[in-house]
Amino acid sequence: MKDKWEKLRSVLAQYGELVLAAGVALVVAVVAVSSDVKPNALSAATLGVLAALAAAIVRERLERHRTMELARTLATDTRTEMQQLAQEIKQDSAAALADMRELAQATESDEPWRVLDESITWDLTTRHLVNITDKRTIRFLHAQSAAVWEWFRSPNGAELVEHSCKGALTTRSLRNWPVQSEAFLGRDSRWYRVISTAEIFKRGDRADWITTRSHQDSFPHPDTEGVSKTIEMPTDDIRLKVIWPHDHPPTCVLFERGSQQSDLETREDADGRRFVIVSVPTPAVKERLAIRWDWDG
Repeated sequence: MKDKWEKLRSVLAQYGELVLAAGVALVVAVVAVSSDVKPNALSAATLGVLAALAAAIVRERLERHRTMELARTLATDTRTEMQQLAQEIKQDSAAALADMRELAQATESDEPWRVLDESITWDLTTRHLVNITDKRTIRFLHAQSAAVWEWFRSPNGAELVEHSCKGALTTRSLRNWPVQSEAFLGRDSRWYRVISTAEIFKRGDRADWITTRSHQDSFPHPDTEGVSKTIEMPTDDIRLKVIWPHDHPPTCVLFERGSQQSDLETREDADGRRFVIVSVPTPAVKERLAIRWDWDG
């Protein structure tokens, strides 16, 4: 019974003007036929019926206008969402295609990994001690990999006092990657150290890899010094940063890329130390990048 009253209320709320107009018209018609009605009263009743009909028509037009506005809004929102979805699908498809193309090329490559992004910082706390931090995001290219390696060359008399590594899949927390204690001399006359990744990486896996090294007495020359990086693996982007001691800033700083040289302007960090940053997109394999400077006193 309650449901019926609810339905009746809903119908009256939606079609109240029409129901009222029909009722008034029925009463006027019955009274006009069955008894004598004064013309003024009949005219007033007729006007009342017309007013009710006009109200019903106006309300119906307003409801239709609201419905059309809602439909247009929904159509616009749907069109926008579809365009955004199409753009996202296009970007995801392009990224997936690039990944597949890279992995396909990797099956024909001898390189064990590709460097997607690298940032190296030489922090000269004094003229005798430098802390090197090398942060890399790499993609493994071989079917299975359980180790990586690094080579280093220190100036005559310099001492490697610390060498540690951390790494993990980019979706996981960094963990210790054990560094082999004994370095070995490679066929290219460079010293290498093997680093265990502490797990098996598969082709296509991305990993974050951070190396820290400290060298004692690496910059013995009183006038001109420098640091360098040779690109050993295919690299998408690399940044080089040098921070000088507070009491020994550089005077002239140069960036060398192959046979080309360019001046670098130093900046000052929050601690008052001078530094430079160089960004190099897509350097070539075996390309050598260097930053050289003259000491100030």
